[in-house]
Amino acid sequence: MKKLLLILFVNVIAWQTGPAQTKSDLYLICNSLPIDSVTEGVGRYEDIRDDNDSIYDHRPISFLMVSRSKDIRIWFDHYCFNTNERRKIVAIDRTDQLKIIYKPRSFLKTIEQAKPIRLEDRLEAFEINEEAWLWAKTLAGKILYLFDRNDPVNSAENGYGPTIKLIQVNLGSTNKREQELFFHEIHNRFLP
Repeated sequence: MKKLLLILFVNVIAWQTGPAQTKSDLYLICNSLPIDSVTEGVGRYEDIRDDNDSIYDHRPISFLMVSRSKDIRIWFDHYCFNTNERRKIVAIDRTDQLKIIYKPRSFLKTIEQAKPIRLEDRLEAFEINEEAWLWAKTLAGKILYLFDRNDPVNSAENGYGPTIKLIQVNLGSTNKREQELFFHEIHNRFLP
């Protein structure tokens, strides 16, 4: 009985102090800029040439949280592979088929109630890069949905239409030294 009460107590505490989520989803919000023009903030990269590549069902999208002054780089990546083509190269992973979801604009209330992580605010709050890298590590393996206010579907320029667009992303990499060697070829080609 004591064990059951302890488990219940720990779960209640985890629920109250856990990350911003609805069920198991974490929501991230940003105002992305083109990746080659951002030195402090969040950059976005897509290559339209990937639309013609049979390996993808949807072109990859990468978001970079970057602070040159604090030496912080944290990548969030969206991949939606054509699993038939991908299977020819490697075993299929759950992260190979990330989603882009359209919800009614009223879903923004659900996101706000879940206390989303505002990436620019989080980036500004970090005092040193090690703090950012530790925070990023806590996101590894979690279901993340990114709401980009500068996405054409979500932007004010398009009159805030009836729907919003959420992009499912995974933590990609950081510029922490042991990761630099592994991820250098993938991400550093896009750095500003």
